[in-house]
Amino acid sequence: MIQYIHNFRPFSPSGTLWHGGRVRDEALHGNPWPEVIGRSWERSLTKTALLAFQLHRLKASGWLDKVDHWIAVSDFMRGKFIEAGIPEHKVSTLRHCWTPKSNGVSTMDDGYYLFLGRLVPEKGVGMLLDTWRRLEKLLGAACPRLVIAGTGPEEAKVIAGANASQRIEFAGFVSGEAKSRLLNGCRAVLAPSIWWEPLGLIVYEAYDYGKPVIAARSGGLVETVCEGEGGFLHIPGDSDSMVEAILKLEETGHAGRVAMGTTGRKWLLQNASPEAWKKSFSEIVESVRR
Repeated sequence: MIQYIHNFRPFSPSGTLWHGGRVRDEALHGNPWPEVIGRSWERSLTKTALLAFQLHRLKASGWLDKVDHWIAVSDFMRGKFIEAGIPEHKVSTLRHCWTPKSNGVSTMDDGYYLFLGRLVPEKGVGMLLDTWRRLEKLLGAACPRLVIAGTGPEEAKVIAGANASQRIEFAGFVSGEAKSRLLNGCRAVLAPSIWWEPLGLIVYEAYDYGKPVIAARSGGLVETVCEGEGGFLHIPGDSDSMVEAILKLEETGHAGRVAMGTTGRKWLLQNASPEAWKKSFSEIVESVRR
């Protein structure tokens, strides 16, 4: 039996280790109660408690020992599962693969930064709005635009922020051609997650179009965004740090940003091809069978 690790279950009832506005990792060490009390799963005390109980029963029954091998989507996740008690030799890293959707590096720049994802607190939406308020005060009319696309519990907050600013736009949920147009025309893609991102496929999407990324120094994001190469990193949840990262990217100019996006796309093609993923997965399966 091989178990693919996409989030922090079976240790965290919510799968995110997120509640009370921050990461809480007690569940990794056998204590799910902070998540239960914090109603971390679907904002329900009852649902979180029931799920925590069922996960406890599974672990007590020896279910984890029945898993022959675990595959993590990042070295960060691999380390967290080892920290939670999974033997080191039973966990491998295999990042997601990616089939390119664009024709190559886009040199278009319509003057906006793009957030594309679920509008939830752990994705750093509130901090992102605060960052743009600071940028507007600092740069005035020279402040670049921010386009936020997605849907979720923070949608009302985003709409209010867009209504109060001339530099913030809310695009709602997008997919297909509309999503491609936003990625094609943006200056850079933003990934300001506060929680521990297992990997962050938004980085793959940005690199697919040859766009640099400004990401939080959080979870698996640090494994795909190298400082000064495919983009810049900032302190999770810190608006000042994100302002600094955006100003650095602004200072690189158009040619510098295209060079960063080109570096990112090269990384994607070299490290995330479906063929390489299949080869690595087959090697893991064979090693387990032996």
